[in-house]
Amino acid sequence: MAVADSNARVVVSKDRDFVYLHVLSDRPHSLLLVSTGNISNDELIGLFVANLDRIVAACETSGLVELSRAAIVVHG
Repeated sequence: MAVADSNARVVVSKDRDFVYLHVLSDRPHSLLLVSTGNISNDELIGLFVANLDRIVAACETSGLVELSRAAIVVHG
């Protein structure tokens, strides 16, 4: 996380523990939570490809962004 924070990178994770850490300590500074449930790699890559511009824009405006199969949710 320190590397991501010091280099203005986004941490991408499916682990909700990162959400708790982000809310409590603002670390990592920028988090993309992938909450798709069980999904094939091909489907996941397809979600990223189809929504990359929206994901990037959301991460530029919020420290916590969530990607699901149906939506991109900007928290905070």
